Amino acid sequence: MKLLCPVRGREIVISAEAYRRNWTKVNSEMTQILLAVAGSLSGAISELAARVTARTGQEITLRHGPAGKLAELIFSGFPAEVYVSASATGPVQLYEAGLFSLPRVIAGNRLVVIARPGLLDTGRADAGQAALDLLARPDLRIGMSTPGADPSGDYTLAFLNRLAGTDPARWQDLPARAHSLYGGDLLRTEDFGRSPALEALRAGKADLLIGYGTSAQRIIADLPGAQSLPLPLSLAPPTEACASFRIGASGAAQAFCNELSGAEAAEIFARFGFSVV
Repeated sequence: MKLLCPVRGREIVISAEAYRRNWTKVNSEMTQILLAVAGSLSGAISELAARVTARTGQEITLRHGPAGKLAELIFSGFPAEVYVSASATGPVQLYEAGLFSLPRVIAGNRLVVIARPGLLDTGRADAGQAALDLLARPDLRIGMSTPGADPSGDYTLAFLNRLAGTDPARWQDLPARAHSLYGGDLLRTEDFGRSPALEALRAGKADLLIGYGTSAQRIIADLPGAQSLPLPLSLAPPTEACASFRIGASGAAQAFCNELSGAEAAEIFARFGFSVV
């Protein structure tokens, strides 16, 4: 029996027996809960983890980064007990491989355009149309995350393709004008708390970013003058963050995964700008 890891357009063949044998050995030695958490959710999950630790004494450690890269890491043997992704793609792959539980939706998000300081005309009433008008300007550089490695990049690419289909003549060059500036690699542990999207905009690598509303909330707080506009939901539907736990995970890990659907988590998610499901 083999496990196929369908991440980033390629397959990694892993022996299921060796994978589970290694996991059983690692699990027997673990005294903490190890989480693999999408970068966009790391702030909220870190706060929840700190509260759970204060309440129960249970040690919880986070490894964060682009969710697609985290799925690849787990398939390669990383012993995370709980996986929190900004989309269902990675969790479903792990579930279908028989390694993780059926994922559940824990929070929602949406795509927005984030404009560098001094660019946005605040007098526009129709925010969605104003966002499209900015994207139509050929003089503006557009940044995004990396499709395949990060769900934000996947969502953005799907939006760009939908938009191009509405008026091919107007939008034919749009996908080529959008460049992946971040989200292609796992961050080092010491880089926890960094916002690659904020750094890209601050460094002048793009005039516009297409990303999550929660990311925009942080960028606007840290970069005076930056503004965001929501994209039309007909072209950029709401996104869904999902969580699942490893088959055979400790009771404490399963309990933490359940906490992600509770009232305390909902309050934290809402404060970080997520929609509550």
